[in-house]
Order: sequence, then C-alpha cells, then structure tokens
Amino acid sequence: MMLIYLRRQRWLVFVLIFASFLLIHKYNSIRKSFLSDEHRIYTSLLVELPQLERLIRVKQENFSSIKNRLTKIEKHLFKYTWHLQRLIKTIDYNKQQQKKISRFNSFDLD
Repeated sequence: MMLIYLRRQRWLVFVLIFASFLLIHKYNSIRKSFLSDEHRIYTSLLVELPQLERLIRVKQENFSSIKNRLTKIEKHLFKYTWHLQRLIKTIDYNKQQQKKISRFNSFDLD
C-alpha cells in the first residue's frame, strides 16, 4: 500500500514538474509574441519605409523639375527686364530730345 502511494506521489510530482515547465514555456512564448506599442510602431514604420522612400524620390524629382523650370523663367524674366529697361531709357531719351527740339522751335526767329 505504501509503495502504491509513493508511486502516485512520484507520478504526481513528475506531472507537476512537467506542467510547470510547460506553463513556463507557454508564458515565455506568449510574452515574446506580445509586442509593445513601440514595437508595433517600429514594425509598421519598417513596412511603410519603402513606400516613403518612393514618395520622397518622386517629390525630389518633382522639385528638381520645378527648380529647372524656375531657372528658365528667371532667365527669361531677366532678359525681358533688361529689354524693358533699355526701352524705358530710349523713351526717356526721346522725350528729352523732343523737349530740346520743342525749345529750339519755340525760339524760332522767323
């Protein structure tokens, strides 16, 4: 009778030890698979990173094309302003010449 009791006790201890190891293993695997908020954010950023890189490249290409257009526009504007300034100087010069001619004509001795 005592032998059966010891066998049961030994079997029970073996089952309890095995169950405790099983619970510890399950708890560790659950804890490892459970992600904190920082981990979720980090993994979502890793997933989104290639899309963000593509978007940045596209935006850089757009900005470079816009920059090229703006430099062309700036060159044209510089050219047109130079021509306009020359035209204004010519008009002013012609006005002064007209004034001189009109003064000279006003002193006509006829």
